[in-house]
Amino acid sequence: MDEPQIPLAEAHINMDILPFHDPGPDLTLPLPTELLIEIFTLVTYTKFEDLQDLVEPDYYACRWGNILSTCRRWREVAIATPSLWTSIHLSWPRHVISTFLERNTGSHIDVALNEDILEAAFDPVDGDGDGDDDFPLALGRMERLNICWDPLIGYDEFLDVVHGLPHINWEGSLERFTALYSRNVAMRLNMVWLLPRNLRHVNIRCSDVSIHILNFLSSDLTLDTLILHEDLDDNSIPIPPNLIWDPNAPIVDLSLIKQLSIGWCHPEFFDMIYPRLTRPVTTELVFSINRHEFSTVLTSIPLSCLDFFRLSTSLSIHCDPHNRYSTTPTYPFIIQCSALDMGVGPFHFNFNEWEGGENRSEELTHLYHELTTSQYSCNHLTSLNLSTTNLPYATILIKLFEPLISLHELIVRTLDVGPLFVALELRASASGVPLCPELVSLDIRKSQFNPWELLDVLRERHQLHLPNRKLKKLQLTVGAQFRAKDLRKPKKSAKRRKNAKQRKEGLAVVFRELKNEVEDYNAEEGLWLSEEALEDVIV
Repeated sequence: MDEPQIPLAEAHINMDILPFHDPGPDLTLPLPTELLIEIFTLVTYTKFEDLQDLVEPDYYACRWGNILSTCRRWREVAIATPSLWTSIHLSWPRHVISTFLERNTGSHIDVALNEDILEAAFDPVDGDGDGDDDFPLALGRMERLNICWDPLIGYDEFLDVVHGLPHINWEGSLERFTALYSRNVAMRLNMVWLLPRNLRHVNIRCSDVSIHILNFLSSDLTLDTLILHEDLDDNSIPIPPNLIWDPNAPIVDLSLIKQLSIGWCHPEFFDMIYPRLTRPVTTELVFSINRHEFSTVLTSIPLSCLDFFRLSTSLSIHCDPHNRYSTTPTYPFIIQCSALDMGVGPFHFNFNEWEGGENRSEELTHLYHELTTSQYSCNHLTSLNLSTTNLPYATILIKLFEPLISLHELIVRTLDVGPLFVALELRASASGVPLCPELVSLDIRKSQFNPWELLDVLRERHQLHLPNRKLKKLQLTVGAQFRAKDLRKPKKSAKRRKNAKQRKEGLAVVFRELKNEVEDYNAEEGLWLSEEALEDVIV
């Protein structure tokens, strides 16, 4: 007997009998069950950091409801797949949470809650005091906890509140969960001991930790990841007035942490924290720097890190190439550097911008200019990644490349790599030896280029180099205008048809010769940055 049909608007009221009708034969029957589960997972999956999105009552009705109401097979597969029911929000109606807990027979669940939990109170649905609804919700399998509370609450007070909820049985999960994401839950120094000893991943607001970051890091927590976040709109991490660090305080050892991320903060805050840390090369430091007004990107690098920056062997510079039309990107300027062979792990710096991105092009030009100065030049680079919307004039690139005699790998993501080819030509060098003489790998994928110019550069460099110093690896993207299918529609006139045919044949020859010039050749089909549609770029 078919199950009763229920209006979709009522789907969030009775989760255990979500709207179902038999639309006829299952058109997806040939699809393997494993593939259906993968599709359902993509539809229902929510990142741990975004679990607060589940608070919307229509969220689960639309996602899970659509799957359960499509056909009988989908419903049976979904209900029998525990991994689809691992995330819950405690502001949901009690019977919805109970349904998720019943269908998730796995070993863990992810829980999100906010201050609305105080109003929900989880009163029995039937109100008669009988039945399963009178039993507390068992959350003993909770592995990850996402909290967003308004107004600010201390972690000790938060524990008192949630432990006092009558219809939830935490079964000790608040003392043993492994991942915590929280906003507006203050972690004062005297509260660190309240956190579970097996906590591994923490993402909390910086201001909730206040000046106790070093004490937090030096606690006996064995963390893998620690993210101390502060919204940029909140004017970065506050530095208390008249703050004096104890010069005799022990150095904090980060040997167990794989990633420490702090920000947004001013460079001075980094300079107070970094000298008191020691770390292995396996630990990555990520700092989001809130620049002082009108300061350039490179002048905002903390002073305590400047020497290391100049000694870096690997450098990546990103200036929003994939979101170039967006005026408010999250991280408009990104600099990553490392010197693993010198025993120093990677740094990752995010920098904000001024005036909503209106001066980003000018700031990018300043960045390239400063890289050519003695104060910020990185002469020890073996790997360089320039992922910026535009490249500077070739004259600036020439000055940038002149000291890079040990550069082995060059990656460029930009609208047009024309200036790069000019800088790599022989005539750009005053010594008669091409710039970056040790270059063996060139990656210009996603970037528009002229294949004939690239072939000329490669041939010229190879003719002047010893065989063991040739460029060996080349990666590029064959843009739409180079692909054969776009050359099969010549103009009407015979002359234009002949020109199109010659161009097609010429392209085939030049790409074949490019392949022959290197040992490792990878030409992928795809879109250049300059070919991508506006909506694709912004997304």
